[in-house]
Amino acid sequence: MNLVKYFLMKIQHIYALIGLFLMFSYACQNSNQQEKSDKKTGESYQLQAKINNFPAKQEAYLLHIYGEDLLIVDTLQSNIDGKFIFNFSQKESIGMYRFLIDNEKYIDFIFNDENIVLNADYQNIDESLTIEKSLETKLYYEYRNQAMESEYIKAQASKMLMQINDEKDAQHKVALATFNEAQAAYQKVVQQILKQHSETYIGKIVACSQIPNTNPLWTDTKRNAILQQAMLENFNFSDTSLLHSSTIAKSIVNYLSLYVAENMSVAEQEKAFMQASDILLNKAKKGDNEVYAFVLEYLLSSFSKLEADKVLEHIAENYDLQNGCSNVEKSRFIQDKLANIKLFRIGNQLPNIQLFDEKETETDLTKTVTKPTLLIFWASWCEHCTEILPQIKALYETQGSNKKWEVVAVSLDEDKTIWQEFIEGGNYTWFNSCDGKSWEGESVKSLHIYATPVMLWLDNELVIKDLPKNVEDIKRYITTL
Repeated sequence: MNLVKYFLMKIQHIYALIGLFLMFSYACQNSNQQEKSDKKTGESYQLQAKINNFPAKQEAYLLHIYGEDLLIVDTLQSNIDGKFIFNFSQKESIGMYRFLIDNEKYIDFIFNDENIVLNADYQNIDESLTIEKSLETKLYYEYRNQAMESEYIKAQASKMLMQINDEKDAQHKVALATFNEAQAAYQKVVQQILKQHSETYIGKIVACSQIPNTNPLWTDTKRNAILQQAMLENFNFSDTSLLHSSTIAKSIVNYLSLYVAENMSVAEQEKAFMQASDILLNKAKKGDNEVYAFVLEYLLSSFSKLEADKVLEHIAENYDLQNGCSNVEKSRFIQDKLANIKLFRIGNQLPNIQLFDEKETETDLTKTVTKPTLLIFWASWCEHCTEILPQIKALYETQGSNKKWEVVAVSLDEDKTIWQEFIEGGNYTWFNSCDGKSWEGESVKSLHIYATPVMLWLDNELVIKDLPKNVEDIKRYITTL
């Protein structure tokens, strides 16, 4: 798929993916989530949510929004009237939370040292929602709803203006006035919140998220160029409290979208993304290191999904995480990712690594790789791995006894019994290796493996010849052998 079209598709869905990532352990949260705002008073506050017609015996969840993750705080049970109660303690951070009613029904709210009282009907959450208490949550919905309404009206007006080129035409004038009125209505809400509530959490979100005014008669090129300059003017890269919401993640996606154009070639699009990344990262480096670490990791993750390898290489060559962040594991993950991107390039020679077969006999990669070899890092607990291995096996077996290429499969399993049962059950007859040390194995650490599955085509000198991402890539490379 063309990179530009792929990005246009992904840009619409990346933010929606937030709802898919549930980590069912509050203890697993990033350590910097333990930060507390200066406004913490030591008083106790409560969430009360009454959901009419809530199904009997069904559970709900309280989640904390942290960047692109939803982290579970507690499992909630209702009384017979569909009323849920949660008492906030000192460990809960100020920020955005989500009351998850089921997979598709939820209510987002702000917790900032105030009681929250919500009412809604299970059958129609959005339309029936009322906020009895929580000024900041009321302001959040006022801002969000106005932003959505204004953007919809502006889009419809812009569509009409594109169809009517005559500025003297009555419909053209109506469309132009409609666009400007919608823009003014949005700015009125923004300015009201910033003027009266600038020090609140919603005030910080609005300040960073506000959309600058544009002229509907501008070309897309002019509009994007102006927004590229204006979009980040009010963004505070020093405010770590913004990490406790989706604000930074959403702002990054919105900013990157300004560098997308359908008429660009892949090379031009990658160059544009490099420019956008440089601006974001250089601004973030001048702010708080926790925010910089988040921006860096988010860009790496986003461009990995887009398979924009040139952009990833550019970031890895020009940016690092020298000071780390407060979460040691997160720092290591980012540093491994950067180092891995530098190492895993076509034409690079892979360092020799130690291997341990099913009988725990030690050897090394140089002795095992004597012909074109597909090196795979995988684990039995990795769903994608267990899906792709049988497909690779089917390709492998088509060679018969006179094999042109081999497979070396390195498992990150910690339990060798589970690993051996898996490879025996699947009858994987290629070279299998496992040291039982998972992410702490020397081979894994020396190659900076940070995810599974990872696949590389090697020649007999351990030179990387290709970096397949799926079975189709493997098939394509096999035809060249």
